[in-house]
Amino acid sequence: MTSLRYPSDLSDQASYILFSIHEARGFTTKELQAIDKAQFTQSKIGGQIALPIPNQLQDSSAVNYEGLEDRSLLGEGAKNVLNATAPSVQKAVQAGSRYKTTKLASQNTLLFDSVRIKMFSFSWKLIPQNATEANNIEQIIKKFELAKLPYYNGGNEFLNFPDYFTIKFGGKQPKLLKFLPCVLTDMSVNMAPDGHFQMYSTGDFPVVELNMTFGELTSRTREIQTSLYGGWNKSIV
Repeated sequence: MTSLRYPSDLSDQASYILFSIHEARGFTTKELQAIDKAQFTQSKIGGQIALPIPNQLQDSSAVNYEGLEDRSLLGEGAKNVLNATAPSVQKAVQAGSRYKTTKLASQNTLLFDSVRIKMFSFSWKLIPQNATEANNIEQIIKKFELAKLPYYNGGNEFLNFPDYFTIKFGGKQPKLLKFLPCVLTDMSVNMAPDGHFQMYSTGDFPVVELNMTFGELTSRTREIQTSLYGGWNKSIV
């Protein structure tokens, strides 16, 4: 198992973040529904990457609702009668209605639709202090780049899914950050974050800004949320 870290003295820090890479093998609906529990079967770890606490970390989640317009049944019946009249009469009524001060009564409401996938955005500014750290930064970026991409299954007709990640903190644990298994959905590497492109004779960069966004494999339910945080619902009622 390949392990990469930045910086070299990462284990001396109070807290750090660890990304374990797993080969995607497909999951059943039952597994995804219990993704927060031990029965979620994970494939073997294909490598680990340890990084310091990011400069920015954003937890984003949302719930989808569908907008509905609730109209009175009496008004709907009147409208249906109007639509059934002859075209010439209907035009006359519609033209006259523009001068009225009343309209069909309606009320807008929201109907629950679904829960979006929870997303996590990370940002680091990586500044190597020696050749070893510069090499580790290069290998870390390459490792993430490969893990986010699909690859051919035997021939060139089918693609295997990209790898997925389990994410956890080492050292001091934050109270409001718990992760389900995730996939890497977006990644950007800025080799000139200060506005000046510079490069050593070795081809390494004096500073690299790494930005990544991860999305959980499945949307959360109240049961998953409570299981992750342990007694969450009891502490707020």
